[in-house]
Amino acid sequence: MLNPMNPFPELLTYTFFMPTLFRLIVGLYFLLKGYLRLGPYKNAYQEAISAMGFKNPKATRIVIALIEVIGACMLILGWYTQIAVIILGLWTALLLKYKGTHKQFIHGSRGQYLFLLVILFSLLITGAGAMALDMPL
Repeated sequence: MLNPMNPFPELLTYTFFMPTLFRLIVGLYFLLKGYLRLGPYKNAYQEAISAMGFKNPKATRIVIALIEVIGACMLILGWYTQIAVIILGLWTALLLKYKGTHKQFIHGSRGQYLFLLVILFSLLITGAGAMALDMPL
């Protein structure tokens, strides 16, 4: 018999695993973005950063890439998840803010960055979830 409040109450057993899925998706996204800034597209990113007016584009590119890679690893492992979420959330908010003026550097759409912000906010509120080094108190 169907429950009028929730037709599939058995699925609620797995709600603790949703933050894990969110962590992996966002972590892999930022890991890929950081890798591209450090590896195959480093010259293109460096030229774009230089065009934005930064005095030392190589150092700026490396710092941005390290923020993304370290934050991604923290998310994937579930280690200090809320700190990683705050840092990556601020970075994503900056990307969203400057999307219109620096299109050569910021490749994602506004919707993509807004979606990332919503997932990051969800992780900030719910915590790391299952299979994480962070454990709720």
